[in-house]
Amino acid sequence: MSHDARLEMLESQVRRLRRALLALSGLLVAGLLLAASRPAQDAAADAVPDALPDVVRARGFEVVDKEGTTVVTLRATDFGGSLDIRNTKGTAVGVLSAYEGWGVLGIYDDQGRVAARLRADRSGALRVFNEAQQVVVDAGVSDTGDGWLRTRDAAGYDTSPVR
Repeated sequence: MSHDARLEMLESQVRRLRRALLALSGLLVAGLLLAASRPAQDAAADAVPDALPDVVRARGFEVVDKEGTTVVTLRATDFGGSLDIRNTKGTAVGVLSAYEGWGVLGIYDDQGRVAARLRADRSGALRVFNEAQQVVVDAGVSDTGDGWLRTRDAAGYDTSPVR
């Protein structure tokens, strides 16, 4: 084999080794970057409070029980925020929400029928409903700041209006 042929063969080997070394270096750098950007393991996040985010933002959150039924929903609505509490059947039994500029708290029976509603607007009001979904107790504050209370029978007739 001539001196020129041997030199050409060595140069070819050096080029291949240089390419292989460059490729291995690239893989090593990529691996290090991936390892550095990977989030901490759950156990490490629990042990190090600084690893937890200061704020978690979302349009909604759900809490589910061990069967997978949603029992709490926290979400954004067109009017503000809403917190729904549900029974194990998934029926809403309590709702706290913003509605048209004021707050409302609704309490529902196990069938999802409203049992009571507390509203806070300029004056505030409380309504209690019977099983037929009729208002049987109505209480609140008038525009002049006076309190009022009205009870009704099942037929809808006032039984004790108080002002």
